[in-house]
Amino acid sequence: MLSSSLEEYLEIICTMKEEKGQIKPLEISQELQVPLSRVIQAIQRLHYQKYLIYSPYKPLEITDKGREMGQYLLARNKLIEEFLNFLGVEENFESELEAMKQYLSVPSIETIEKFILFTRQYPEVEQRYKKYSKKKTGVSILPRPPE
Repeated sequence: MLSSSLEEYLEIICTMKEEKGQIKPLEISQELQVPLSRVIQAIQRLHYQKYLIYSPYKPLEITDKGREMGQYLLARNKLIEEFLNFLGVEENFESELEAMKQYLSVPSIETIEKFILFTRQYPEVEQRYKKYSKKKTGVSILPRPPE
């Protein structure tokens, strides 16, 4: 599996490739607002791991392995986003999303996927959850966190 920073680079490369066709490291640097040297370093690591084909002064090429991983990462992100939206997470949404992307295992993500598919098949579950989450039940599993 890729590190979270390399995942981010591969995600942006796949997205930009789909939008623009050809992409160069400088465009990635501008998009992510990071120094070109860091982008080149990440691209070289992705090249070494066979996700990209990189040659200086030529547009980047994504390998089949890179395309598959990029599609997986983008789909995973949308799934986790949908899950957090279902739960009604609003506070620190982006940081929660990033944390879940980094730390959830593939089996956990597959379980979330089953849950989301279940709620799509039975939309009344979402309606009941939203209604329940608005109520003040006084029942809790967790103690209050320390100040």
